[in-house]
Amino acid sequence: GNRILTVEGGQIANLTGGLCSSPNNLTNTYIYVKGSGANIQYISGGSVMTTTSGDKIIQMTDGIVQYSIVGGINGYESSTGNGILTGNALIYLGGNATVGGDGRLANKKYSPDKESIYKLEYGNVLGAGNGKNGEVDVGKLNSSHVIIDGNAKILKNVYGGGNFGKVAQNSKIDILGGTIGGNVYGGSNQNGVDGNIEINIKNGIVDGTIYGGSNVNGTVKGNAKITLSGGSVNANNEGKDAIFIGGCGLATSVNGTSQVIVNNDSNNVNIAGNIYGGSEMGAVDGISAIT
Repeated sequence: GNRILTVEGGQIANLTGGLCSSPNNLTNTYIYVKGSGANIQYISGGSVMTTTSGDKIIQMTDGIVQYSIVGGINGYESSTGNGILTGNALIYLGGNATVGGDGRLANKKYSPDKESIYKLEYGNVLGAGNGKNGEVDVGKLNSSHVIIDGNAKILKNVYGGGNFGKVAQNSKIDILGGTIGGNVYGGSNQNGVDGNIEINIKNGIVDGTIYGGSNVNGTVKGNAKITLSGGSVNANNEGKDAIFIGGCGLATSVNGTSQVIVNNDSNNVNIAGNIYGGSEMGAVDGISAIT
């Protein structure tokens, strides 16, 4: 049957969805964090390092995660060909949930300077797995869906993909409320998405830049689509541009059709900064449109 873990309070170091080693045993894992006293260092929906299966659902409506949340496998110490999630990840952050805090604990091996853990900067939410530098498939999962809602506060960035991990199918980000202190990336930090990317902003605040693609490197093999029908993008307050349909770094690209849609019929869209149909430094190879 399904696995369900509910956290209503307490101090937790690592909260991990766990292992389901048989690909024929599609056990789904549900993690609910809903207590204001919940103080967690790090959450990963999948296992620590071993390939696993089943969907991973993380719902957080209160409490704090001091470092970061990843929807898939951690993978920091996974071997080649291991650390893959045969399943999907859904992350919902609403209510008064907070990601990124001052109560980060140091670990001599994994977080010596308290600025990152498992080579992942604190204050981030990632739809896929953390992954491992130099291992293209570690941290990979099928599809990801990240939802930010309510009064949730994300100190830094939101990714549809992972850190070094990638998305084998599609990634989707819905921003329905909350505040994101950094950037939004439809792709990964240092990997790509093999399918399509969809970012929908209906409410909430993004204080950084929105990118359809990845951050440092990575290819989106399908299409990228960003739709704004509400909310605020305040990038210009930091001297930055507001939206790029592509990625950020030189080694990023989007192969398919790219589109930015601004639907301001309700007069609720506030964009402080420029919108570009290309990437910041990388490539957008297909047709690009802003409407």
